Amino acid sequence: MNVKFVGRVSQDKVPYYMSAMDVMILPSRNEGFPTVVNEAQACGIPVVGSSNGGIPEEIGDGGIVVEEGENFEKGFAEAVINLLENPIDSNCIREKALEYSWENIVKKEVKVYEEVLKQ
Repeated sequence: MNVKFVGRVSQDKVPYYMSAMDVMILPSRNEGFPTVVNEAQACGIPVVGSSNGGIPEEIGDGGIVVEEGENFEKGFAEAVINLLENPIDSNCIREKALEYSWENIVKKEVKVYEEVLKQ
């Protein structure tokens, strides 16, 4: 398996490296709603993430969620191998990411405000 760890990269190189990935992993033990998951999925990249915070909701059908607990690291390794051997259609992953486009977010916010004003 060819793995390359690049460390910190400048903001202008993030799209290049993100698009070069086969799988993005997010083994966070404490997380909110990570934008990086949506960014990877917008590039058609599946995500393996932990079951913390908003990671499971963000991943949805665009990857695999690994439950925290015993064999946490082994679970990540198995999930990555699973996605490499059974890839998810990158177009489906990209479509899921579009749910979080600025246009769609604004529409959802306006709908919430309209519902509040009706009450």
